[in-house]
Amino acid sequence: SGAPSARDVEMAKQRLRTGFAFVGLTDQWALSMCLFSKMFKTGCDRNQFTNTRPHSPGGAKDEDADGRDIRGWKDPYDGPLFAEAQNIFVRNLEKYGVSKATCAKCWGDAGVSLESIESDLFEDEQIM
Repeated sequence: SGAPSARDVEMAKQRLRTGFAFVGLTDQWALSMCLFSKMFKTGCDRNQFTNTRPHSPGGAKDEDADGRDIRGWKDPYDGPLFAEAQNIFVRNLEKYGVSKATCAKCWGDAGVSLESIESDLFEDEQIM
């Protein structure tokens, strides 16, 4: 089948825009969960902010699943899709009036602080 064409990438971006009820970003986890709660009127819960996939130092690999070195390699098709996801996310933050300031209540209701969320979720970011 080969590499995706420009048309395939555009179709994927269109599907991202129209085929998903919610688009969040893992590197903006706290805001993503707050946005989700606002969009779907679910309220915030501590479980939304629990790191269910903690890593330990040395756990990150510079290899793909087949053991090939991936340092420095960039997926040329992922960039445009990630940029589209970021655009959708930012538009929805604006549409629903979600920001760090407006999420303080959500995080408080969940019994967490932004600082604790970020440190729990990304404490090992330097090894990723």
